[in-house]
Amino acid sequence: MIEFIKQIWNEIIKTLLYLYDKLTYPIGVEPISEIDSKTYFRPEGIFFQNYIFKAASVYPSGLVSYTNIQEILPAAFPPEIRTKQGEILFIPAELKRELERVAQINQIPLVSRVDVWSYILDPFLDTEFSPEDQENTLRLLEENNISRLECQTIRDSISEAMYAYNFTSGLWEWVHLGLYDVLAANSGILSGHRHTLPEEKFKDFYYRAMEIANRAKLITTN
Repeated sequence: MIEFIKQIWNEIIKTLLYLYDKLTYPIGVEPISEIDSKTYFRPEGIFFQNYIFKAASVYPSGLVSYTNIQEILPAAFPPEIRTKQGEILFIPAELKRELERVAQINQIPLVSRVDVWSYILDPFLDTEFSPEDQENTLRLLEENNISRLECQTIRDSISEAMYAYNFTSGLWEWVHLGLYDVLAANSGILSGHRHTLPEEKFKDFYYRAMEIANRAKLITTN
């Protein structure tokens, strides 16, 4: 009886939080793509202006020299550069060709890696996965040094922010969510003010999320 009451109470709390998000950050908020950040390819490196994430080394604006780029992932969503310090920075998708060009000019490896964050975030897509699909995902994550327990712990810790990001906001993404999205959700973008982590906590989460992403195995290298 006590467990039943606890379950009902948890559902009431969950419903109240959902309503709070809807009332304080309703559908129609500014989309991520409209945030005024810009990326420029300069002779000495890539310059980021008004970068979206405050924890980034280039925030609010800064240059990453080509000699400090470990690898480039043009097929990622969105395309990524990974620095020699392990930081992952995002490049607008429309600049993919230019990104590949500067990689070739500066002899920076073009690679693909397993998108581990997309598998971690599967439960937050507007898609249903069969038990077999879920098991395959967990096995793939284990192959990339993310245990089942760690995966579940991560999912539990980000569930409210991701739910608000993809569903309360009206985004309803059903194909792909990745590192970019989980960082956005925990900085309040689309998810709302209640899910904005304090500056220091977001910085910790930012670099932890990248450490997890960097465990991913290489798929291809050019």
